[in-house]
Amino acid sequence: MNSESCHFSYGRIKVLIVVFITSLVLFSCNEQPTFVGETLLQDTVTLYALSTSTNDLISGDSTFIFNINTVNKGTFHIGKANGITALTLVRFNEPLKQNTNDYDFFASYDESKIVSCKIKLYPLRYTFGDSTNPNSLSFRVYRVNNWWSNLTTYDSLESGNIIDKSQEVGRFNGSISQKDTMDAIDFDLSKKVFLDWCKQWYNTKKGDTSIVWGLAFVADEGSSVIRQFAGTSQNSTNVIEMIVTYLDSTNTLDTLVVKEAMDKPFYKIDNFDSKSITVQGGTTLRSRLYFDVSQIPVLSAIHSAQFEMTVKTDGCVYGNFGMDSTLYVELYPNGHTLDKDTSLKTYMAEKKENKFFIGSITSSVEYWNRNGGKGFLVFHPEGARNERWELDRLQFYGTNEPDSSKRPSLKIIYSRIRGK
Repeated sequence: MNSESCHFSYGRIKVLIVVFITSLVLFSCNEQPTFVGETLLQDTVTLYALSTSTNDLISGDSTFIFNINTVNKGTFHIGKANGITALTLVRFNEPLKQNTNDYDFFASYDESKIVSCKIKLYPLRYTFGDSTNPNSLSFRVYRVNNWWSNLTTYDSLESGNIIDKSQEVGRFNGSISQKDTMDAIDFDLSKKVFLDWCKQWYNTKKGDTSIVWGLAFVADEGSSVIRQFAGTSQNSTNVIEMIVTYLDSTNTLDTLVVKEAMDKPFYKIDNFDSKSITVQGGTTLRSRLYFDVSQIPVLSAIHSAQFEMTVKTDGCVYGNFGMDSTLYVELYPNGHTLDKDTSLKTYMAEKKENKFFIGSITSSVEYWNRNGGKGFLVFHPEGARNERWELDRLQFYGTNEPDSSKRPSLKIIYSRIRGK
């Protein structure tokens, strides 16, 4: 190839490159901007940044107990530990109603015909408190006189005359060893209780509304652990059993096994730190954090909102499964009622070192900006296991913490709409 043709080839390549670059520029100029770019270029004049380090964006916090449905959730608790008392009420199925012809004779029995009456429970591996001592839990059993409901609380058990503490009808003070596969436990129940239920049923024939068939498991003061037990639920296999061994009409030993129909745990908290943000499973302890973003002009474009809280380590208490590393945070409509309204948005806060982060609560800040400039988030344990089955407590520094670096933090980037 001669030098003239080489020169021509190089020149053509240069022309092609210039044309290609020009095409890209023209093409990009004709492209519509991205969503963020469109907002910045067409709707806004400049970006603004706000932070709790320089602005009062978080106005306060509160901790409260929220009563959720804990009936037949598959597990229940008995015991005392770390300022928490847990007791459980249980109701059995009615054997007489299930098979009247076979078991009517119990109504005429006395205790001499009952060889034994036992309660069998199935401990699970989760513990809250002292799990190293196999004798750290003991409890008494009492009759339940009256019906309870999902609205019944620990405090209303006394006022409703639900538990009859005038006479102990059973007691457990044995050992529970911590194992990979836990062993069942059993203890004696008063024979008279079972026969009384049978006689009441036979005399009234009114079934469910007449007889409670209920027991209360109440921890002794000396207990130092709260244990988890298998309860009834839609998919339960191991549930509480009442096992009655008796002599039939031919004086032959026979056994009746009555399974539980319903259980509900109740919790009492001795005290909690009202100056900190606290959430706890079982007890359904939740917290609200109140926000004030009214200094942001209405209908501003919220581009980013990041939130974090600092863990108050000495206020955290957890069981043998370790500290929770996640937390649910929910946005509710202003003027909400927790037990009626559905949350507008649910976030997952995740633990990183000694803080819990939410990468973006932009939708919440946007909602508040368009609805009066104020609002709040509700914090509670994540998922059924953490909220209903375990008692772990997470605590965070609140808005009144003297050290401002430990208070909840919010950082916002927004832009103002042109002409607003």
